[in-house]
Amino acid sequence: MNEEIDGNEVSELSPAGPSSHLTTGNAPTVNSGNIMERMWGMHPAMIQVAQEASQVYKIKHGMFAGVPIICKGPDCPFAEVCIINPAFRIVGQRCPMEAGAVIARYESWCRHFEIDITGEAILDEDLVDASLIRDLVENEIMMLRAENLVAINAGFISKTIAEIDNRGKVYYEDTVSPEAEYKNHLQEKRYKIFNLLNSTRKDRSGSGGAMNPSERAVSIFKKVAELMPDIDELTFDGEIIEMEPDENLGPTKGEE
Repeated sequence: MNEEIDGNEVSELSPAGPSSHLTTGNAPTVNSGNIMERMWGMHPAMIQVAQEASQVYKIKHGMFAGVPIICKGPDCPFAEVCIINPAFRIVGQRCPMEAGAVIARYESWCRHFEIDITGEAILDEDLVDASLIRDLVENEIMMLRAENLVAINAGFISKTIAEIDNRGKVYYEDTVSPEAEYKNHLQEKRYKIFNLLNSTRKDRSGSGGAMNPSERAVSIFKKVAELMPDIDELTFDGEIIEMEPDENLGPTKGEE
């Protein structure tokens, strides 16, 4: 029989208590305990546990908490290509091969894209890029798994059922294996992530990005103003545009 949890007792486990306030960078203080209680009706004890778990996802590598697979020992589908010493293949623990790959690739890409990872957490201004790099690294881990399966199967061609006649005879045909096809899918996704990372840099630098219609119109008007020396005043901030009359054009309709 389970004992009922006393929320008051749990609150004494941490100075923050079940109604602790969480902050992120310069963001306003948020009472996460009240949010979880009001939205999901969570017990104060569970709120405390949730708040402690949230700290994992605030650190720079916390986004990868669920990526590495669980070691299955000799039953792992990648056991034949595992580079970890069998003495350290602990069943039920996260795969050290994938965990090491995650850390190495993430830190390499962060250095490449000049994201500051010297602190415990990612800076607010780098959150978008860091999230995209997280997707990129996960993509690389998935591709590693696909490549390992291709290596284990010694090829990327597999036999699939093409037809079954009325006598039950099965006919097979050679097709691209599912793992090889999945690898191609991952490659396409990888290129999209690179494009997104490149776009965020263009937006940040303000160069090379496409102008919106208003910006394009102002740019055109400014170029026209530079090419028309007879214009006395030309503004684009809602003010009236004043122009000097050209005597060569004759009187206007109202002056006749």
